[in-house]
Amino acid sequence: MSTEFVDEWREQQLAAARARLSAYVVSLNPHSKHFFDALDNSIGPHMEWPAKTLEAFLSPHMSYSARFQCTLFALGNGCPPRVLVDWYIARGVLHDDSARKHISDLIMQHSKGELSKFKTYILPSKITRDKDIKFRRHTWDGVGEPKYSNASCWYPVHTPSHIFDAGGNINHITAMNCLAANSLFPPKATFFPPKGVLKQFANVRIVPINDYEAQDETAGCL
Repeated sequence: MSTEFVDEWREQQLAAARARLSAYVVSLNPHSKHFFDALDNSIGPHMEWPAKTLEAFLSPHMSYSARFQCTLFALGNGCPPRVLVDWYIARGVLHDDSARKHISDLIMQHSKGELSKFKTYILPSKITRDKDIKFRRHTWDGVGEPKYSNASCWYPVHTPSHIFDAGGNINHITAMNCLAANSLFPPKATFFPPKGVLKQFANVRIVPINDYEAQDETAGCL
């Protein structure tokens, strides 16, 4: 079997998987769609996400591995923890205390900069390197046109400096409180922000994507 044939077959499978996933997103009920749109706006266009990652986010149940990978992906791409947690809770995918504690622990680690030992897929449209290296806040920081020719899209899970230096922020704390109460509106605070930490999560600038499709495995996609 020729390499060209295999590549063409994989592209067809990827396109078919993305079409199914896109149709599923459109079919979400208004409640779920509201929270998914917030996730989509925070991370970046869901059609740029790896197909398996998008499938995991849309699944009615998330395994330990799926929770871990999806959380790293969202936080690594600049999604505020509260937006991510709102999706998990609204979707009902965290079925017990251990699952909620798992996400809470990851968010706590992110607030301390401890997730940088892990790598995640960064959307190609965010990988820009026009900025002088001494002014970059992290590996793929930059402005201007995205570098679609970049060979790899896998980078450490970055914690914005203002959050890491202060040991967390109100967005992390609120997300952890929601998890503790398993509610979009927690009745009382369980975790408290460090003194003076009131800055909101730094938004990552998203450069509009052109004609790029992230390549990934599609086996088992919706």
